[in-house]
Amino acid sequence: MYNPVIAVDMYDRNHQDEHARAWWVGRCDALADKILQPTLEPLNPAVLPVPFYGYDPTLRVEPRAHDKCFDIMHVGHNWWRWREISTLLLPAIESIRPKLDGICFVGLWWDVIPPWVRELNLELAIELNVDRFKQLGIQTRPAVPFTEVVTAMSEARINIMTQRPLFRRLKLLTAKYFEIFCADTIPLVMLDPDQAESVYGPAGRELALHGNVWSTLFSRDPGDRSTPMRLVFVCWPFEDQGSGNIIQGYTDAAKAAGHEIVVYACPNERIPLNYSLEVRSADALVFLFEWTTRQYYGDRLDLARLVGKVPRARRIVIDGDGNYNDPITVDGDANHRDEDASRRWREVCDSISDKICQPTLHPILPNVRPFLFYAYNPAWEQPLEFGAKEFTMIYLGNSKYRWRSMERVLQAIEPVRHDVGRIGVVGHGWDEMPSWAAELQMEQAYFADIAYLRKLDVDLMPPVPFKDVIAWMSKATFNPVLTRPTFGYMGLALRL
Repeated sequence: MYNPVIAVDMYDRNHQDEHARAWWVGRCDALADKILQPTLEPLNPAVLPVPFYGYDPTLRVEPRAHDKCFDIMHVGHNWWRWREISTLLLPAIESIRPKLDGICFVGLWWDVIPPWVRELNLELAIELNVDRFKQLGIQTRPAVPFTEVVTAMSEARINIMTQRPLFRRLKLLTAKYFEIFCADTIPLVMLDPDQAESVYGPAGRELALHGNVWSTLFSRDPGDRSTPMRLVFVCWPFEDQGSGNIIQGYTDAAKAAGHEIVVYACPNERIPLNYSLEVRSADALVFLFEWTTRQYYGDRLDLARLVGKVPRARRIVIDGDGNYNDPITVDGDANHRDEDASRRWREVCDSISDKICQPTLHPILPNVRPFLFYAYNPAWEQPLEFGAKEFTMIYLGNSKYRWRSMERVLQAIEPVRHDVGRIGVVGHGWDEMPSWAAELQMEQAYFADIAYLRKLDVDLMPPVPFKDVIAWMSKATFNPVLTRPTFGYMGLALRL
């Protein structure tokens, strides 16, 4: 309201006339010198941007916490929204209506126009076609208290957020921007993709219902639950390092939901994953690049076959170690040996997909998408029992660029070492240089002061299969989490 008189498409407006605007601005100026608005880009240079509304993790509803009563829901009042609803959203819903179950609009004035509308000259603000709702089988519910908004949203598989045209023009944030992400639902927002990205990050563009609403809504058709999804991971699995546990967790979760995840390779008894060489039926290829972009199975010709069978739009790259960046060096740790290595890594990724993801909330490069690939799996949980632990402290992980962190941990323990029980480290590089370190010129990366480790009577043990990692962690009272300096700099999430 603290703006010039604005009318959007001769429809929505902030003030009736200049007199009303002057009164509002005068009242604000009389109260304070600091005028704030919940937008990242105030129109008035005298206004300060303050995103007053935000995401509250305490409101988050756990997935599958509620039974779904509807396929699509809209929570919000019928206030300057009907024109967009009637011209864009309802035609899109009509095109897939036979595939949908319930549809519900929650809020005021979706079932009847209040009698005071004409008296206050608000006919444009509250328009309605009840017969159109009946034709599409759309139910209406009265408004819910603000404390129940997230719970109400969680009753539907998809929630659609609309915003009055004036708010969209001014890029004003509201509570709905964030409540919809707390609910157990698929959030879709009727915003310009650029605005969605400015609020939610790059992934927000995919949630924006803009332009061809039918196409976006149909691609997320909640009524089509008959076809299982099949994802194929292309990666370099290891028996005793890497992301085997994570991939197996995704595989188990997919199977429980009626879908399938496989790893592109022939079966390997030492690395118990779900393998397959069948690619043509894949809904998506997921290239998981950690220490290398090379393939575990096949050669460059095999890679050509892979990308030839699955369209580029259905291929994704997960850059697990943050190598899709310019060269970065932190405390002796480097993501690349030189600029050429960095360029080659990015060229390989770019040749595969436009979707490059990294396990961080804040990627450095603007074209990289945040995706927290490494996650918590409740199936791994072990009961807390501290009565009979073999170790006071144990660390599972290789020594690669981690000696400085380990040294700080041990230096803190050294003054009270005689009061601390058994200490162990499990992984490559702690008791001797790995066999491949010299060939790859990585002796410095795997450096560890073995004499100091033995001085503190630290048990040095070989790596264990990924399926045994949780059990080994459970042998100790506590486990430190050590990360490479470059990982900390890039904010990469850890596997363990």
